[in-house]
Amino acid sequence: MSTASAIERAARELENVPHAKPVDAAPMPARRRSAVRRTDDDPIAFFNKIRDPLYRYQWHLKNRGQYAVARDRPTPGVDLHIGDLHRNGITGKGVVVGVRELPGKLIDAAHEDLADNMVLPAHPGLHGDGAKAGAHATRTAGIIAARRNGLGGIGVAPDAKILDLGRPEARNQPRPPVVNESLGRNRNAFEPYRKGKVFRDGRQDAQLVVKAAGNEFIGDARKKAAELGKYPDIDTGAQVGRLSANLDTKGSRWNVLNVGAVNAQGIKASYSRAGSSIWVSGLGGESGLEEGGFISWADEKTPREALYAPALITTDVTDCSAGKYSNNPGPDTYFNALETGGKSVLDPNCRYMARFNGTSAAAPTVSGVAALMLQANPALTWRDIKYLLAVTARKVDADRAPIRWNGITLDDGWVANAARRSFSNWYGFGLVDAKRAVTAARGFRGLPPPVDSGWHRSIDRPVAIPYRDENAGYAPLRFARDMRVESVQIRLRTSHRQPHNLRIALISPSGTRSIVMPALTEIEPWEGKDGGQRPFSINRVATNAFLDENAKGVWKLQVLDVLDPSADAGKLLSWEIRVLGH
Repeated sequence: MSTASAIERAARELENVPHAKPVDAAPMPARRRSAVRRTDDDPIAFFNKIRDPLYRYQWHLKNRGQYAVARDRPTPGVDLHIGDLHRNGITGKGVVVGVRELPGKLIDAAHEDLADNMVLPAHPGLHGDGAKAGAHATRTAGIIAARRNGLGGIGVAPDAKILDLGRPEARNQPRPPVVNESLGRNRNAFEPYRKGKVFRDGRQDAQLVVKAAGNEFIGDARKKAAELGKYPDIDTGAQVGRLSANLDTKGSRWNVLNVGAVNAQGIKASYSRAGSSIWVSGLGGESGLEEGGFISWADEKTPREALYAPALITTDVTDCSAGKYSNNPGPDTYFNALETGGKSVLDPNCRYMARFNGTSAAAPTVSGVAALMLQANPALTWRDIKYLLAVTARKVDADRAPIRWNGITLDDGWVANAARRSFSNWYGFGLVDAKRAVTAARGFRGLPPPVDSGWHRSIDRPVAIPYRDENAGYAPLRFARDMRVESVQIRLRTSHRQPHNLRIALISPSGTRSIVMPALTEIEPWEGKDGGQRPFSINRVATNAFLDENAKGVWKLQVLDVLDPSADAGKLLSWEIRVLGH
């Protein structure tokens, strides 16, 4: 019997494995259950035709509410809406996606489900031993382009090619149009203002960088901070998250597509950072455990309801002593029916995992969709791809209410701007929709040439930062150029020393408000070389909430203090705006 046939037979037997019996998820509130509605145009015959045995459990590709190698089942319809794209030949063929990871973390290019899609073949010295490959990089590559070959599962773009940018030989290859970066800086402070800083991120020939927005929405640091009395109000700000996605300034670059994560119930994943720099959301899932599964240190901070919700199924380093098993308490560790210490009937050689999550998992789902779009229309630029993903994204969690505290709004929820583009700091423009994005890409002639306004500065004199007054503290700036917005960047300087207290909002000439920094997060002041706290400033932060609005007119920036009523708490000294668009 062939390996593929054996695994296929094992797949049919999976639900007879101890602990693998699916358990129905707890009923979702009515508004959640109807979060994603669409017509299913993927025939059952094609769904059953795919012989890769793990495909049937890959809910992010096709979600029928099926068993997904976790205790709880996904909410039907919450998927990437691949629809009939694969059936009609849109599989990413002819498109190369770069994968950039931390130095030394290479893809297992010899993996049975990746080898045929690697631009650079396996190198015996680097990839012959699975333990020498990077688990995270291997999982990311599998989400993008695991091969449809009768083994394991499949990728979002199963015929796309993967270029491992960590390999020295990659420098001799043509630049890929899309680069996946499931990594970032775990910062808890903004980079401070630097006079004369030049940003070069608007080149028409730039690559599209699809970047993970970060996973620090929840965590132990919040509890510890409250216990120490560092932030006595910290629990009141829990809904806005520990740290903002905006703190990693790379996510504010024009050619970067910052990705948040949605889980299998169609709402923001428990860990996913929020922020105005998020462009769209991909699917990242939750922890993927079954009843009795081992709860690792990484899952200790996870809400109980998220522990048993599905994660993503993807490739892992080939070795039962590497990848998912390299740091576990023993070879018999049980997580779920796929990850059982090498005893799984589905994966006896430890080549796959069912617990990949995080914005690290969500980003490659978006990179895969970008590859499908580029196959349909190779002329698309990075700006075109971003724009089409935004205008075709699906609005999820549509009824989520604004977050208010003591009469102050910390997060506006979904906001429709003057161009009727709905945006949320939790989801960006929504969950990516592969079928709609590819359909829009086919006939798209391209955006007009890019326009970079450069930096425009405001304020003749400092503006006092008010205490809990929504009607005060506005600093206006008149912008004379008639142009359509794709993204907006701002910089600012204050004399305030406690950014944790501050809520910062930008209001467009059309009256749309974007909260670029909520109060009550765990943001820290920037320390000077002498160890002292520097006055709070931001070198650059982006908001995407004004897509397609006209930039001409008066912009207003408001900085509020929600905690300190002191009259001398601080002033807004200056701010600048840069509009990027056409």
